[in-house]
Amino acid sequence: MLTGGKLVSDNLEYDVLTSSGDRISVKTRKGNGSGWNTTSAIPKIDMDDESPTHLMFIHLADNYSVKEIWLFSWEELHRNNRFIEHKVRGNRRSYLVRINKATDDKYLIYKAE
Repeated sequence: MLTGGKLVSDNLEYDVLTSSGDRISVKTRKGNGSGWNTTSAIPKIDMDDESPTHLMFIHLADNYSVKEIWLFSWEELHRNNRFIEHKVRGNRRSYLVRINKATDDKYLIYKAE
C-alpha cells in the first residue's frame, strides 16, 4: 500500500513490483529482543534485471502491528557493504542486512505513533 505496488510470484527474488518498475524485496521481524533488526536470509544479492532494486524492512510489535518501515536502495546497500554473509558450517548460505536505528533514520518511511 505504501508503494502502490503489487505482489509478484514466489519464484522471483523480490516480492513487490511498483508501477514505476521498482522491485522490492520485503523482510519482516517481530519484537524487540536480540535479532529483531536483522533480516531473514537473502539468497542472492546480484544486481541484474531480475534482482530487487530495493529492500523494505518491516518491524512489527509483539501484537503484530507495524512499528516501523525502512526502505533501502539495493544499489546503496551494495555500495555501503551492508550485505553480511550468513555462513553455516563455514559455507556461505545467504546474506543478511542489519538495521541500525541510530544511522538508518534517513531510510525510515513509516513510524507508528
